Amino acid sequence: MQNPLLDFSGLPRFTDFVWSGDIGVASPGHATWIEYDLKPGHYLLACWSSEEGAPPAVFFGMAHGFTVQ
Repeated sequence: MQNPLLDFSGLPRFTDFVWSGDIGVASPGHATWIEYDLKPGHYLLACWSSEEGAPPAVFFGMAHGFTVQ
């Protein structure tokens, strides 16, 4: 039996994604802000930062998908 957590058949291909930029790294106790004028569609926010030798934070759940109507 296939693990349902490994069934990616309903997801878009990685090549379907468009990189739109980043805001860099914020120091402890500080924040960053960025605004986009997004067209209707499906979007994903993901954190790709990591400590040396560790996987990116997105692998630990630092990702959020949303839809703009």
